[in-house]
Formats: sequence, structure tokens, C-alpha cells
Amino acid sequence: PYPAMVPPEVPVPEQSSEVVAAPAHQVFADGVPETASGVVSEDYYAGGTTFVYTEEVAPVELPEEEVGKLLDESCQIIDGERVCTPLSYGALMAESYSVYKSAETVVSYMPGDGDQFGWFSLESGTSIPRKQSSGLDANFNLHLLSGPEQVALPPRLYDFELGYQTRARLASWFSYDLGLTTGIYSDFEDSARDGVRFPCHAVAMFHRSEELDFVVGVDYLDRDDIKLLPVIGFSWHSLSYPNMRFDLVFPRPRVDVLLQNDTRLYWTARLGGGTWDIEMPDQSNDVFTYRDYQVLMGIEQIHSDKGTRGWEFGFVFSRHIEFRSRPDEVNLDEAFVIRHVTRF
Repeated sequence: PYPAMVPPEVPVPEQSSEVVAAPAHQVFADGVPETASGVVSEDYYAGGTTFVYTEEVAPVELPEEEVGKLLDESCQIIDGERVCTPLSYGALMAESYSVYKSAETVVSYMPGDGDQFGWFSLESGTSIPRKQSSGLDANFNLHLLSGPEQVALPPRLYDFELGYQTRARLASWFSYDLGLTTGIYSDFEDSARDGVRFPCHAVAMFHRSEELDFVVGVDYLDRDDIKLLPVIGFSWHSLSYPNMRFDLVFPRPRVDVLLQNDTRLYWTARLGGGTWDIEMPDQSNDVFTYRDYQVLMGIEQIHSDKGTRGWEFGFVFSRHIEFRSRPDEVNLDEAFVIRHVTRF
């Protein structure tokens, strides 16, 4: 009563409506046995029992450059913008270190009043989004100052910046990240000529393996206190520990711990402050520099297909103020800072 095409090694049960997954290596399509890897046949009915025959397929491993090519092919250019697959922390935790600086928008608050120096900033750099290979960007930053009473400082500082950045992976073992910015940093109460600066960076990455990258380069700050910083370190993102990532690269170290699919905790450190051209109370011009060091803990979540959004809380130390026309420095007490950061 059953068709002859049923393989003899598969037992034919009595009339029933149960579904049986037969471990056969032939695929039955339209009632004709054939071999076709990865194809699932139509349901084959035999006396009320449904048999589904599939072909077992061995996993295929692709080289890293082939994986990157497939990912690139999944992107589209829409209205001049490169749109790719949705952002995921799984991919961010495992990817090679090939981005030194990426686009971000920051709102930061460091409380202070009287003899304590307070600082509130709305800022965004000229770096391009991490998925973009090159481009120009311009931005405007605002800094609101309060105190300290023993130093005459303007209540507001401004940054106008125009920057160009490019990054690329030239081989499976090498990539680079280059950026150049032209900026005017001043209170704009008088001439801002001494507030023109040209910060830039040039960083190379050597991809030793899928889990280890070495990073070396320079970060030119063009500040009165610190002109140049070396960029050196390594990034370790082991496949054995997918929930952890260590980007131990000076001067921008960071350690990530994945809490959930869309949430991660991290620790980082940064150099704060800058150099601005200002007008003093006696209407003379001077150049003012503020510097601090910040150790931060943050928590962030994916907020779109392109970026992340998070809060950072940190301890600020080694704070001081200096002027180009005076040899003395003003040292300030430690403080804490709260930052809201959106990264792209």
C-alpha cells in the first residue's frame, strides 16, 4: 500500500498522523529521489505519516577577507549614505581594532562654584562615523565656565572646527586611521589669531590574528601644555571570551564587558581640557590652557542601526590652569564628571 520510493532502512509505521524526521541522505523533491546539499524536500506522505528528508551539510569556514567582503556587499548606498546591516554588540566585541577615533556627541558636566572650577560642555568632534571610510566634517562646541574666583576667566569658550579623516584596510594584516583638523579656539571677545590650532592623528594597526591587534602612531594635540602624544598599545578580543574586550591603547584605553545583547559596561580614561585664546579683564590678550585627567566608568546601549548611547561617570584629578603670559600655574581640587555620549 506504500509507494516503492520509501527507503527500506526507514521503518514504515502504522497509519498515523505523527511527523517523523528520517535521517536519510537523499532529498525527495516532487517524489523523485536526488542528492542536493542544503535542500529540504517537500513533505513526503506515506500512509498518513509525514517523512521529511534533508541532506546534512558540513559548515564552511571563510577567510577573514571573504567575510569582510560579504559584509561590505550587504551594505547599500542610500541618498549618498552607506547603510549596512543593523549594529550589534556581538560584532563590535569581536571586530578588529581598525578605528582610532569615530564620531561622537558629548554633553558633559563638572560641578563647581566659588573657588572650585566648574565646566559644562556641548561638543562633537570632527571624526567620521566608524562605518565611513573618509569624509569632511565641521562642528561648533560650547563650553560654559564657573569659577574659580582667584582666576579671571571668561564665562564662555567656543570651538569652530573643520576636519578631514580617512581610514582603510590595505591588507588582512594592516589598516590605518588618519585625521587632520583646523580649528579656532577662543572666547571671540577680541582677535582669535592665537587660538588657531591644527590637531591631527596618524595611527597604524597591525592585525596579528583574529584576536590580537597591535596599534602604533601619534596624536598631535597642538596645545600649549601637551603638543604630541604617542599612540601605542594592543587590542585583545578573544573568541574564547566573547563578552569581554580589552583595547589597551594609550592614550585612549578601554575595557568592555557585555551585559546583554544590547548593553555593555566599560571603563576608560581620557585627557581633558584644551587651549583657548581669551581676553583678560584689562582687555589684553592671553592664551589660557586647562588640563585634567579623567578615569571613567560607562554603560551604553545600542540606540539605532548606526550608533550607541550611554552615560559615563568619572573621577577627575591633576587639574590645573596656566597662561602663556605668566609662568605660574593654578592647581585645582579633584572633582567628578558626568558625561552623556552618543557614538556613531
